[in-house]
Amino acid sequence: LAAVRAMEEHPGERLIREGCRVSLNTDDPGFFRTDLNVEYGKFLAQGFSMTDLRNVVRRSLEMTFLSSVERDLVAAELSAG
Repeated sequence: LAAVRAMEEHPGERLIREGCRVSLNTDDPGFFRTDLNVEYGKFLAQGFSMTDLRNVVRRSLEMTFLSSVERDLVAAELSAG
């Protein structure tokens, strides 16, 4: 969307470090030619760790429209991985 000129200007890291609820998603995979694995890879390429990624996914579960059963299954997978 060109909201920032360069990834170095993106406020994501500051928001995550300050405890804001941030989610990684694809919005419109067909239009943007991406998928969640690609977005996770970009996140890790910015210097974040797998622990950071798991924490972002855990926090995003708090905002999901999944049922509590589905949410618990995803949370269990995160804990196992």
